[in-house]
Amino acid sequence: MLASMYMLIMSAVQLDDPECEEKIRIISTKFDQFHVILRVLGVYESNSFQRIVYVLNESLRNKSAAECRAVFDAQIISTLKDEERLDKDYVGTVAEIFTYERFKGARNNATNFSKYLLMRIDRWLAELLDKPSYCSGQFAEVEERFNKSNRRRYGMHLEHMYAHNDANRALFRDPTTGLFDEAVFEQTRNLMGMVLLLKDLQNISSNNDIYRDKLQDYEMSDIIWNQVLSGHLPSVDQKVLPPEFQNAKVDADGSGAFPRDQVEDRQRLFFEAFKTIWATA
Repeated sequence: MLASMYMLIMSAVQLDDPECEEKIRIISTKFDQFHVILRVLGVYESNSFQRIVYVLNESLRNKSAAECRAVFDAQIISTLKDEERLDKDYVGTVAEIFTYERFKGARNNATNFSKYLLMRIDRWLAELLDKPSYCSGQFAEVEERFNKSNRRRYGMHLEHMYAHNDANRALFRDPTTGLFDEAVFEQTRNLMGMVLLLKDLQNISSNNDIYRDKLQDYEMSDIIWNQVLSGHLPSVDQKVLPPEFQNAKVDADGSGAFPRDQVEDRQRLFFEAFKTIWATA
């Protein structure tokens, strides 16, 4: 993936290019935006994306910085039309693509990509609040914590709020037959609003706990996105957050589980963070 991005940068940058730094910034940012949009919409396919990279490579050659941005925007819109995620007569901007209805199905389909999304959200929150986070700092340090193999002792693991336990299963039983709907349970527990990051030892300790018992791990995680959920941020920080994030604490229901009627609110909150970071890249 990085090799493809470097190739596109080299295509656009000329010898002694006065816009060199700006082109690097634009191409790396738009490349990430393009890739993330396709992955979150569930239409990313590596071979198809590589073919698009070859088209971009030619289209970006010797273009100005402003033209590079326009090339990416046109390709993003064209690709989403081909994938039938946009109407053929769509004439809006890339930023206007970011609607909740379009992205509300965002879910954990690939663990490492889901970790990346959550880490980016936490870096955004850390910068917004000027606070430390386990996901902030130098990229070399964050990469070390990323834990691609899920084996590092202090690496970051994906945490499901809906673990496999009786309290959670009860929320997904048909009230008439009492049958457990495993398909809906798995679909819901893997929505991006329902997964978090935890450090290795915390992830192991919370394991299959009910949500009420997980909240303490979320509070102590050094990950701001988790602390927004658990209501562990000081009031002075809460006031700095965008309005939709200021009252985002979710308490456990009477059984100790995450209330099922709060799932969509969590999904909307994920979308708002996602939109803020990637819509205007």
